[in-house]
Amino acid sequence: MDNLGMCRFHRAWAEEMLPDSVGTLFGAKGEYLARIAVTASRINSRNSSIFWESERNVDIMHTFLKRKRGVDGDARPKLLAWLDKFERDKCEAGLEFWYDIRRGIHESLREF
Repeated sequence: MDNLGMCRFHRAWAEEMLPDSVGTLFGAKGEYLARIAVTASRINSRNSSIFWESERNVDIMHTFLKRKRGVDGDARPKLLAWLDKFERDKCEAGLEFWYDIRRGIHESLREF
């Protein structure tokens, strides 16, 4: 996005719009999306992330999940299962949730 002149603070709406813009202007939407995927894979291959540094981070994720249910009205079984895990043991659930996120990132980039 930086290479297209888009400020990082506008990613929420720009990430969806820019591939179409590149496609319309340059006829290269597919190539643009492919290069993004390869770049993400390369960045992730050097990933040496560590588990959240404090219990407060776990609390933030738990609050986010509660908000998804309470405010957004999300009642998917997987979300409810995560909320139950956080209620039983938030530190263990936080670590498991963190690993699940990492696994999802890895799986989404597996083909590269």
